[in-house]
Amino acid sequence: MEHFLALTLAGRLPHHFHGETAHFRWHWLGKGILELTPHARCERGLVLSCAIHGNETAPVEIVDQLVQRLVREALPAALAAAGDRRQPTSAAGE
Repeated sequence: MEHFLALTLAGRLPHHFHGETAHFRWHWLGKGILELTPHARCERGLVLSCAIHGNETAPVEIVDQLVQRLVREALPAALAAAGDRRQPTSAAGE
């Protein structure tokens, strides 16, 4: 899922409405609504919801960054879904 926030803000539709990564399936359900379903069974789930108030887009931008990191596999899906507050270690030593 590329450019989720940009497409949502522009009111445009994606070229593809569903797809998958090595760890989860994604499905565009509607304007600003994206469902991620892990391939592996999970004990916990997570719902993220945010909105734009006036010109304040920070919450939506944070969720978009999280989605992009999950899609690029830069953030383990299990860590995000578990709500674990530990910082994931970076292989690049960031």
